[in-house]
Amino acid sequence: GNLEAVAYMNYLCYELGVDPIETGNILAILAHATERGLVAQDQGLRWGDVERMVELIRMISTKTGIGGILAEGAPSVSQALGDPSLSTAAKGITIQNADPRVEYGWGLLNATDNTGASAHIWVYPDLIYSFIDLLGEKSLVARIALNEYDKLASTVKYKQDLVAVLDSLQICAFSNMAYDLEDYVEALNVVTGWNIDRGELLRVGERIFNLERLYNEANGIVDDTLPTRFLSDPVPSGKNMGRVFPLKELLYNYYSVRGWEAGRIGEPKLKELSLT
Repeated sequence: GNLEAVAYMNYLCYELGVDPIETGNILAILAHATERGLVAQDQGLRWGDVERMVELIRMISTKTGIGGILAEGAPSVSQALGDPSLSTAAKGITIQNADPRVEYGWGLLNATDNTGASAHIWVYPDLIYSFIDLLGEKSLVARIALNEYDKLASTVKYKQDLVAVLDSLQICAFSNMAYDLEDYVEALNVVTGWNIDRGELLRVGERIFNLERLYNEANGIVDDTLPTRFLSDPVPSGKNMGRVFPLKELLYNYYSVRGWEAGRIGEPKLKELSLT
């Protein structure tokens, strides 16, 4: 609850050139490990110890002491501390801000995105149920129940394809909270003299996303999953008590929407997207 301390540590991360999201998650891993007795107290971290967290951020930036281990990223840190299940990473990058056990769209996005959990929550706030009141009509999940897996899968695909287009146009994806797809279509047509429609533009995004996927497949990056704790450790209390992330069911629907065969891009899809 110490907002001033949080703001300072965020500032310090930027000043020292370390990612505040990854750093915060790694400090949480260390605190969990200390709590479980996997790390000596003088090397570890107690929850809420701001002074120690500031010290550790500096140690990470210079790779001194235990900072040398923490600087290697969540999967390596949890392995080095003796409990790989502590990792909160998807494809090597830790998930930020929202719990996939109650935010199924966010969880599916992080499990399937080509760059793992690198997705920024403010590019995809319209997939977050707890942001519905904040976003109003901009929310994409306001009318989708948590158990409507097919609709969630379609919505995640739409956002992934849209962001792929925006990245290729060198437009900050944060802007999609201010503009609609039609705005991007209109702007592109004005600048280029083209007459592209929204379906064609999203098709470009789909081709980009599938090309990235092909690159990942060629390099063995095919683990569409989330950290074990989100799949097997139920929410302990509150209105969502008992929930875990339904990976198998959501992936089935997502692969179906993508037209993939058990997670792989088959020849029919390659031909459909003119990628052969």
